[in-house]
Amino acid sequence: MEDYSLITKVTNIMVAVAALGGAVIAALGLRTWRHELHGRADFELARRVIRGVYELRNQIQQMRNIFSPEMLDTQYERLNNKASELDAALLEARVLWGDILQGQKESLKECLVKYRLALHSHIRSQKEKMELTDEQYEEMRPILYGGSDDNDQFGKTVDQTVREFEDALR
Repeated sequence: MEDYSLITKVTNIMVAVAALGGAVIAALGLRTWRHELHGRADFELARRVIRGVYELRNQIQQMRNIFSPEMLDTQYERLNNKASELDAALLEARVLWGDILQGQKESLKECLVKYRLALHSHIRSQKEKMELTDEQYEEMRPILYGGSDDNDQFGKTVDQTVREFEDALR
């Protein structure tokens, strides 16, 4: 009878140890799974942000290289759509990560504002049949039109901002 009681006690202890071991393994697995989900979500958000940055940069480049009055409305609408999509991704990034991309966002916003102001001035001068002064034209031209790579200061500024996003998201 004592042998049976001892076997029962040993069995109960083994079951308890096995259950405890299973619980520990389950908890570790759950923690790993949670980290993986957060990592995957962070990666997807970073991918959306950098993709939005690239698409906005490409749209600006396209508008600067193919400045066609006939296509201007369509191109401007695309530019605004790309900027809106990027803003949504950057808002989500700010909620999850804080202000780590705020400086890059401001730099890109400055480029976009500078481009839009030059574009609006150009369009207004065309609609109102106003002649731009040489000074006004020389101020707008390097922003509206892509120049040679060496002389394109506005393009270099946009590219530098894109690199800053890339570095921050790594």
